[in-house]
Amino acid sequence: MHITFGIFLDGSEWSSAGASIGTMVCGPLQMLQVFEGRLGLSGVQSNTPERINQYVEKIRAVAPAWCRASFGLDSWTTAQQLLAWRDELVEAGWDATQNAPSRRLQTLAQLERDSLPLAPGVPDRLRKVLQALDGVPCSDEIHLTEPLELLPWVWREIFTALRRNGATLIEPDGAAPGDAPEVIQVTGRDEATLATQLARYLAQGDNQNVALICNSDSSLLDGVLHRFGFGAVGEQASSRWRESLQILPLFLETVWKPFQPQRFLELLLLADAPFPGYIRHPLIEALQQEPGIGGEEWKNAWNKAEETIRQNKHGYYSDPKAEQKKCDQLRDLLEKQSFQAGNTVSVSLLIERCKFLQSRLGPRVAEAPGLGTALLHVKALLGILEGKTEVSRIELARMLDSIIGSGSDNRDRSAEVNDFHCVNHPAKLQADFDTVLWWNFIDAGRINRTSWTTEEIAVLPNFNLQAARRLEHRSWENATGHARRRLIVFTPRLLVGEAAFPHPFLNELKVKETVDAETLCDASGQWRLADRSATLQLDQSTAAPAPVPELAQRSDCAIAAAFLYADELAADLSVPVVYQ
Repeated sequence: MHITFGIFLDGSEWSSAGASIGTMVCGPLQMLQVFEGRLGLSGVQSNTPERINQYVEKIRAVAPAWCRASFGLDSWTTAQQLLAWRDELVEAGWDATQNAPSRRLQTLAQLERDSLPLAPGVPDRLRKVLQALDGVPCSDEIHLTEPLELLPWVWREIFTALRRNGATLIEPDGAAPGDAPEVIQVTGRDEATLATQLARYLAQGDNQNVALICNSDSSLLDGVLHRFGFGAVGEQASSRWRESLQILPLFLETVWKPFQPQRFLELLLLADAPFPGYIRHPLIEALQQEPGIGGEEWKNAWNKAEETIRQNKHGYYSDPKAEQKKCDQLRDLLEKQSFQAGNTVSVSLLIERCKFLQSRLGPRVAEAPGLGTALLHVKALLGILEGKTEVSRIELARMLDSIIGSGSDNRDRSAEVNDFHCVNHPAKLQADFDTVLWWNFIDAGRINRTSWTTEEIAVLPNFNLQAARRLEHRSWENATGHARRRLIVFTPRLLVGEAAFPHPFLNELKVKETVDAETLCDASGQWRLADRSATLQLDQSTAAPAPVPELAQRSDCAIAAAFLYADELAADLSVPVVYQ
């Protein structure tokens, strides 16, 4: 087996070459799955909320003094933070039996020695793989894209064990880089301006030797690429605000007092709300007229719903009596069993609400696949609630936050075929290209990392604080290393209406030219970027509007900008545009 491994290579394409069976490109999670499959360690993996819940029970049983105050205020968040520290230490080779120089490590060691169960996380699974590799023959040829010394401790140990067992381990050579490509920075007011320039560049030549780095959401870029005849890049950021993900938290809001009309309206307005349309629509109208529960408008809404069921004009209900019974149960749920809990709620009530959702959403998964994610969240919450008697409002909110996590992707969007190569991370460029385009070359902000004290680091002699930052920097350099001729970076000044700042890697690049998107087209309609050019002109079959005297005094820059946005204006006015 020929394996290419890199810290940022999860989700990479394996190989498009012929006769490539036995060739893999893996990141940490993919490589872990390969090892577990080989060694027979695969099984049902635990999720993060489940592990946090188990750590809450550990802390409650041990009752360490160091975190007692914070645990009393917010037990879930405290357990989540301590578990994150614990996993980071395990990955770095921490042994809980070592002398702990700080109260933080002493507390974590005390929790580690507790006998209550804790489902294995990714670091635990890696440690099990390391143990199982002892003496197992291996004939793989493994190419590392980063030096072995920069990898986390557990990965260094795994690859050392593989080499000892017969694998061929090839680290990146330290050869001096070749000639640096010329770097062109294209700046613009916003994404829309730059997306047009990038798409126009692609439209003016052969793109077989062009690669695009898009490591952020490409929704706007995809729309512009479609206008120029290209397929979508399909990159998207996970969102926790998709409608299907809001069903569970909004429905559980109905247990708390006081009644909040706005929150209840948000639930009713969801396309996949767990209530039938014959009651949702009257209730929406009633709350607009009288934002409360139990009033005249509220009662009239239920009367309308009962009348709809009784008439059954369109024959929607095969059994009107059974539907009327469901309507009565729903009314009883909202009027007598909801909006009553104060700071805490009984777990039995939450379990009833979860089972209600399962009964309402389950039959509709076939027609609305997104509801499957909501049902998984319901199942996860039921698992967490098992064994509890009461849950506070804060605890429930933290549980739901952990369950939803970063959200989900849009199932209706995906990457489409293009004549240029596209990756979502600079480290995933594994071949040389004449031109590399880097979309949204901006500073995405630093990742928060744990601040370990000098005494704590001394307990872990192999812990490299600078390794993560150096790995990130090497991934940036990979973009210039695979650009034979030029690197073109696109840097907006505004992103979603907020100020954006250039990528920190810009400080190290020798930028040959910085151009503003508005100056890429001159007064004659000639557009040029790097080695490509185009002549933009309006189709003369449509009469131009009469000139305004004030506009005649404007500068050539304004005229150039008019050519630059000719296609956008023409699209709005249904005026055809000819590109030459």
